[in-house]
Amino acid sequence: MGAIKGANTMTLIAQNSAKPTINEQIKEKADKINQDLENRYDGGIDESELKDKIDAFESKKTIQGFEQTGELKRDGTADSPASSLLNKILGSGSQVGLTSSASSESPFWSPLIPYSPAIAWTGLAGFLWWLYKAGVYEKLAQNLWGEDGLYYTILEKLGKAKPKVSESSLFLYEKAFKDVRKIARSIITLDNDRFGQEEFLLFAKLQLSFKSGEGDYQGLEYFRQLFVLALAAQRSYISLHQIEMSCQGTKQQTYYDYVHQSLVKGLDPEIFLLDSSQKLAELLPQVKTIAGQERLEAYAHEVERLVNSGEAVDIFHKLDRNNSTGFQALRHITDLIARLDDHSIHDLVLLTRQVMASYDHFEVLGDIIELPEAQRSPDVYARILQSVTLENHYEGAFEQFQRLLQLLKDWYKPFRVLVAIREEHPAEQYRQPQAFEREIPGLTLFQKYKKSLTDEKTGHSYISFEEFTETNRTDPSTRIQNVITLDVIN
Repeated sequence: MGAIKGANTMTLIAQNSAKPTINEQIKEKADKINQDLENRYDGGIDESELKDKIDAFESKKTIQGFEQTGELKRDGTADSPASSLLNKILGSGSQVGLTSSASSESPFWSPLIPYSPAIAWTGLAGFLWWLYKAGVYEKLAQNLWGEDGLYYTILEKLGKAKPKVSESSLFLYEKAFKDVRKIARSIITLDNDRFGQEEFLLFAKLQLSFKSGEGDYQGLEYFRQLFVLALAAQRSYISLHQIEMSCQGTKQQTYYDYVHQSLVKGLDPEIFLLDSSQKLAELLPQVKTIAGQERLEAYAHEVERLVNSGEAVDIFHKLDRNNSTGFQALRHITDLIARLDDHSIHDLVLLTRQVMASYDHFEVLGDIIELPEAQRSPDVYARILQSVTLENHYEGAFEQFQRLLQLLKDWYKPFRVLVAIREEHPAEQYRQPQAFEREIPGLTLFQKYKKSLTDEKTGHSYISFEEFTETNRTDPSTRIQNVITLDVIN
């Protein structure tokens, strides 16, 4: 045991004595490397960056650290000037230290690589859409298949090309197209979402039915207007009677008597209004109170409105103060109109039942407007009542709607010219000019209102354009769509 312990001691002493020699040799080699670096980059690198020199031990630690962590650093501490030097030599451009991640950093767009097919397809779709919006496809199609395109150029040389549409026909087509476009602008201006509402369309169909006088509405428009005038006369009668009862001064009573006598005489409205104005100017200063003067002026304004309503004056005479039957009947009907709900107004059957419940009053109305006996029935009164009730809701709107319908009729005339020219030059026999492919302005609105004003069950149209006597001719709006469809197929 003593021998073995002595041997170990001798070995340890030998290693310790040799260690300085080994370290010296390593240091000499490291100094030589550092010196070579200084000589190699003399003048190119700042001296301060070469103060911290790497030796063999530090090199070994750096390599071991790199193998364990993947980072090339010294002693796991912040980068030294030496490592900064190596970063510059290797061209990493890093300012915080030499690491493997710095030298192998991926491009900024690398996260998008998995999505590159989708990005490519999106870009292609966007490009194709841009070509479409720019009209490239249309121009290409015209160059290939248009009337003067490559296809027909080749056929012309072979003597098999279709004939072109004549210049005269194209002139008429362009002229009609300009007229259609001009009228369509006005139609678009008058168009209103309200015109598409169910209740308004019901009212419009009723008004058009009364004006056309077709079927059950034959001859009723005149008496419908008289009913409206009867209601106006009743309102005037109430207003005038209230003023007469509330203001009974001598001068006012003189004016009232003058008005009644003049109305009974049936003077010309212009002459009556002139005489009434002079009479008012004569009596007004003689009325002592301001309230009395205002009442007298209100009475004169109501009389003027009554006279301007035409035949309402004749009905007013029938509502004589000594004859309360007509007045009471009209007041009852006015109250009935005020009580009607939307459901009753829309349902003609329910409305007819309402008329039956108050039929005695409607009989008096028939006498006032002189409705023929053959037409005095609950359903006739119900139709008149339905129209008059809805007219209170849409009086101004229907006037605008009538102007729109008139414009549609004006639009329809040049539109028929377009249809006729298209039909005379079908794609099977003629080259189709680019003018035939343009969308016709106003066609969508025409079809919209034609459909909304046509009864789906019976096919009856409440608005008539030009009638076709030939049984084999369809509606022009349908034919133009058929022609366009054929052009697309061909």
